Amino acid sequence: MAQLVLSTIGAALGAKVGSGAVRAIATQLGRAAGSALGGRIDEALFGEPRKISSGRLTDLYLSGSSEGASLPKIYGRSRVSGEVIWAARFKEKKTTTQTRTGCKNGTRVESTQYQYSLSFAVALCEGEIAGVGQVWANGALLD
Repeated sequence: MAQLVLSTIGAALGAKVGSGAVRAIATQLGRAAGSALGGRIDEALFGEPRKISSGRLTDLYLSGSSEGASLPKIYGRSRVSGEVIWAARFKEKKTTTQTRTGCKNGTRVESTQYQYSLSFAVALCEGEIAGVGQVWANGALLD
């Protein structure tokens, strides 16, 4: 709040200096000086860091399976969709970093990122297979 007020006061004081281009430059310098001073006051009064959280997974939808679902018997080469036969709970890894924005005593920003891993088993067909050619998930080719 002090940053907004002092930047406006600085611009008003700068507008009283000179005329023409000098006035425009003085107005911008007054606004910048007021903003910097107000930023330091705001930091001293409200020093809590801003918190940014992104990528949090609240619910996971995994392709379901049903009891007694049939598995195809494949001869040769064929494209099949798998049947999830086992899945563990997903693991969440939380990484929190703190950075400062702006000048030396700028605003502190706390950023939290989440990464997930999941273990699951997918049945493709009945019997032995020679290999899996390609695996696609959500329209993207996986390694």
